[in-house]
Amino acid sequence: MLSSFPPDSKVFIQGASRGIGLEFVRQLALHPAVTTVFASCRSPADAGPLQALARSTPRIQLLPLDVTDEQSIVAAAAQTGLITDRLQLLINCAGVLHDEKAAMSPELSAKTMCHALLRRRCDR
Repeated sequence: MLSSFPPDSKVFIQGASRGIGLEFVRQLALHPAVTTVFASCRSPADAGPLQALARSTPRIQLLPLDVTDEQSIVAAAAQTGLITDRLQLLINCAGVLHDEKAAMSPELSAKTMCHALLRRRCDR
């Protein structure tokens, strides 16, 4: 994990509801120089492990943020701006799979991915 931050550091983790993002939140909330961890995901209310972690420390601020929705991004930025005007670290753990026509859900399984499209992108 990152070993040094200036005092009173603020960090933002997108895709914090599970997996790597949730572990980043957990580790950064323990760092003595980090005073605020903005933990965002599409639906924090439905993210049980993230909710439990946020209840365990006042350092964690939960924010709804859907990376496929421009208004959601703007709202999360505005909420963050009410607390700080500077972040020391931004980590994005959310991905969006898409084709040329439309964005698709960030959590598509390998079974539903278009392998032909992936091959075509890899061949470019």
